Amino acid sequence: MEPTVIFLESRDGDGDADADAGAHDDAHGGLFGFGFGAVPASGVAMACLPETTVGEATERGECAVCLEEYEAGDALRTMPCAHGFHERCIFGWLRLSRLCPLCRFALPPEEGHGG
Repeated sequence: MEPTVIFLESRDGDGDADADAGAHDDAHGGLFGFGFGAVPASGVAMACLPETTVGEATERGECAVCLEEYEAGDALRTMPCAHGFHERCIFGWLRLSRLCPLCRFALPPEEGHGG
């Protein structure tokens, strides 16, 4: 069986792919850009995440946000779902989305963002 290739064209069909993609983003709430409707986590909830430091004897793993291995002295934060990340990585993530990057556990939303 040979693969089927399907070409999609915008409704206006003017051939301007960049403009058409932008219109598509606008129509879908910016799904393909940073305006994808994500809700940031509450700063209070972020500050309350348990903090640990990687020690020499600590079993090593890797941060699912930056994909780097933990090293002795790294500051980690643990989500209520028990997933841990570099502090700098998870705080950056949670300023954009209140969902755990691994299991989608939801922290409370930042005030004024609903959720």
